[in-house]
Amino acid sequence: MEAKDGEGNTPTQLPAPKVEPSALKDAAAQLADHRLFLESLKAVRQANTEFKRPSESELRNLDASIKRNSALVRKLRGGGPVLMLPSPPAASPPTAGGSGNVSGTGGVAALLAECAKLNQAKYVSELASAVAEAPQKTSEVAGALEVAAFLHQRYADFAPQFAVALAKAFAVTKAPATAEEERVLGRRRRSCLRLAGEAAVAGITGKDTSHIAAMVQELASVKWARDVDASASSTSLLAALVKPPVREALLRLPGDPIPLPVPDSMLQQDADLTQQPLDVVEGVSTLRKELEALKSEQEQRWQLPEQQAATLLKAVEATTSGCTGALLAQHSALREVESEVTRLANTRGD
Repeated sequence: MEAKDGEGNTPTQLPAPKVEPSALKDAAAQLADHRLFLESLKAVRQANTEFKRPSESELRNLDASIKRNSALVRKLRGGGPVLMLPSPPAASPPTAGGSGNVSGTGGVAALLAECAKLNQAKYVSELASAVAEAPQKTSEVAGALEVAAFLHQRYADFAPQFAVALAKAFAVTKAPATAEEERVLGRRRRSCLRLAGEAAVAGITGKDTSHIAAMVQELASVKWARDVDASASSTSLLAALVKPPVREALLRLPGDPIPLPVPDSMLQQDADLTQQPLDVVEGVSTLRKELEALKSEQEQRWQLPEQQAATLLKAVEATTSGCTGALLAQHSALREVESEVTRLANTRGD
């Protein structure tokens, strides 16, 4: 790389930027992990959109007794341990493939094994409501999603009824009487909104996201000026939609960038790396390949159509901007009070 001195006529050789090979390796690993995550999301969606449901004759061979199916619905409504998945390894990709092959002996694995033995065709509405209401905290959402995927792949009328049940479960039918009830309600609604978002991303509830739009619009309707606590709670609940992968898929917002240890100029195919040691050249080459592979996977990922995403995003932004504006106004008012107190103290000599 050449440059000119202050006179503009003497070429000089600038030193090559120092790059740590270990930093290149770490960045490539992060890119690979994110690519694998996107690949797993695609596989989950394919599993929930490209499958063959069991025939009516196959279902007729299973137990359709009211007793066993009612017990299953009660178990689902109870949530808690029955929705727990086996502890995954670090950075494990999402499941929700609905195959029923969840490893382990308890929790969701046992629940899916029981579902596979029963014919629930006459109880789809009850099951949809039970799954929608089941997760009482966000740690139970993945388990509920796995059960929803399994039922979606068995019964054609599960998905539309599940969307309706999610909207119903999110609604507040009775105002909490105590602070503890309010906390429980907040956890349940956050889990419900998260479940609705992930079910859409996983391809369970189809392309219709009107139930999610209704939830978001309801939260956006709470104005800070009228009810500070309710507005703050609504803003907190919306955080369930601005986390990956829901954020990127439903709101079409960019994900968090992965920092790269080299300037963009070094990642160009025609970049001059002759001054760099061999391990750095190899590291940059690997980084380029991972960047290209990640870009290809990002271009293939499913996202909500722009118009639908814009509707959701507008409601989210209206809520957050209203909250931000109110906080700034309160801050300005407090600054004015502080200034007046200081003026009075200086005037009186206190």
